[in-house]
Amino acid sequence: MNCLRTGVKLSAWVALASAVTVFAGGGGEADCDAPAPSVVSMPVAEDVSGTEAFAMGYEHEEWPFPARKDTGARTGLKASFSAAWDSRDRGWVTPVRNQRSYGTCWTFSTLASVEASILKAGGLAMDFSEKNLANLNGVGSYSAGNDNKATGYLLRWGGCVPESSDPYPTSGNTAETFGTSSQKNPSAHVQKIVKIPGRSSVTDNDTLKQAIVDYGVLSAHYYMIQTDIWWNSKNGAFYSNTKTNNTNHAVALVGWNDSYSKTNFPTQPPGDGAWLIKNSWGSSSGDKGYMHISYYDTSFARNVTTAFVAAGGGEDYTAVYGYDIVAYSTSRGSSTSPGCTRYGAAMFTAMGGCQRLEAVAFYAMTAATFYQISIYTNCTASVPVSGVGVLSQTGTSSFAGFMTTHLDSPIVLDPGTRFSVVVRLSCPDYGYPIAYSYAESTESIATAAPGCTFYSSDGTSWTDFTDIRPTASFCCKAYVKNIDEAANVTKAAPGADLSDYVTWLSEVCPNWSVQTSGSGGASLGVNVANGCALWGNWLAGTSPTNAVDRFTASISTTNGAPYVSWSPDLGSARKYTIEGSESLAGEWHSPTNAADRFFRVSVDRP
Repeated sequence: MNCLRTGVKLSAWVALASAVTVFAGGGGEADCDAPAPSVVSMPVAEDVSGTEAFAMGYEHEEWPFPARKDTGARTGLKASFSAAWDSRDRGWVTPVRNQRSYGTCWTFSTLASVEASILKAGGLAMDFSEKNLANLNGVGSYSAGNDNKATGYLLRWGGCVPESSDPYPTSGNTAETFGTSSQKNPSAHVQKIVKIPGRSSVTDNDTLKQAIVDYGVLSAHYYMIQTDIWWNSKNGAFYSNTKTNNTNHAVALVGWNDSYSKTNFPTQPPGDGAWLIKNSWGSSSGDKGYMHISYYDTSFARNVTTAFVAAGGGEDYTAVYGYDIVAYSTSRGSSTSPGCTRYGAAMFTAMGGCQRLEAVAFYAMTAATFYQISIYTNCTASVPVSGVGVLSQTGTSSFAGFMTTHLDSPIVLDPGTRFSVVVRLSCPDYGYPIAYSYAESTESIATAAPGCTFYSSDGTSWTDFTDIRPTASFCCKAYVKNIDEAANVTKAAPGADLSDYVTWLSEVCPNWSVQTSGSGGASLGVNVANGCALWGNWLAGTSPTNAVDRFTASISTTNGAPYVSWSPDLGSARKYTIEGSESLAGEWHSPTNAADRFFRVSVDRP
């Protein structure tokens, strides 16, 4: 069974419902999981004395970045940055909001990043529902979370939904007063999530600055200590040197100031300079809801910082196929072979009307991850590399995180077509390239069923992910667009002459081209530029009835292009004619009943 999430309503987003050892190719050491990200839950409003307590609620998160040192300028970064940057000056920041007494800071930092990406792309200012994200995260309580907890909700198109459709509570501090949420129609889709490496030291700041320039607002994290020793609650200046790898609060990182004076902090850091953040404690806290955190704070952005990017324009799609309804849990590969190549695959059955497969998404565990995407149609059940190979595409990721790749040649999918997405991955200096999700607790909504997603060390022998963990699914999405109903127009049927057919076809769908190929006119290729029709399942007739001259016509798809062919070839001297009908002209991609659709090739004696 399939997992499909449409952009309009939840039509069938149900991930479907054993552990074996998977051996590496060539008889090598058994493949295994990478060490799971470390999650340390910090008490809300810990270390409070001498000032008002504000709620926090961030669960510490790790991302398996390869170890790196503070080496100054890095590849791809600007040679130098301005002394100060404020994304508010560019109109990329939405207003300060208030989490009140709930441990939901992680939802505010996440959605602040999404909202900023829309403004940065020239879109309208949005206010998305933090409550909806908190309640429908899919892996646990609304209170306390992190970027990864938010990711599953976003990637399965649970959100983002407008604040007005699921308003945040204005009082209380319990689950009862927080209230429940239900699935709403999303107003934006997130299909790109960038993981920025943590700072290796208090002076390792260029990578983070570059990310702010590139994405506007980031979800960042640190260990907040609400005491007068470290925090000036009047001007929002914070600095502490007591924590390193622990975090308990999430904020929206919007800029920096190299000259922000160290004298602004209750305990002076070694030097000037601070990060500018938008907090989620209301506009009356700190500096009108903003804070400055010293560059010398030993916990700020030391693990991972995240940019959540909303899809826009041609990057958005009608529906998404996927089985990983919660975010990445771990990744799989080799503990002894950094940079090894491994494979993940997902199999789907096309649902609904006619669709074009336009993009595929997956995790790149490191920057510069090599990938190869292969698409197969008409596959054998539970055999991902089978049927017809219709696309192979390679590339290299420019970042670590969840990436969406637009296919060079979109693939037309007839309803009921079984297709597979096979992804080959290799990460520089990292041995676990295949990310997958599973139910890490009884609160998780993650389930899985055999025959859906697969893992391989060599691309030939495959193991079902449910044989690795019963609830496991390869983290992979397939994005489709419904074929434009406007193309379903009625034209007069073509005449008997092939030139009439070409004229008729160009009128109905001007982006099509028709060309002949093969010996003796034995086939006619129809190159579909915009994917308006589904030819793979159209019926073919036979003509004439005279057995001596009878032949069989068929329709198939090769590399995404439909072909009308006939066999045997009755000779180049004979006249071949492609015949359409009124039902063909008026029923581009419907009805689904094959008996009501036909296409005919006839031949005349010389």
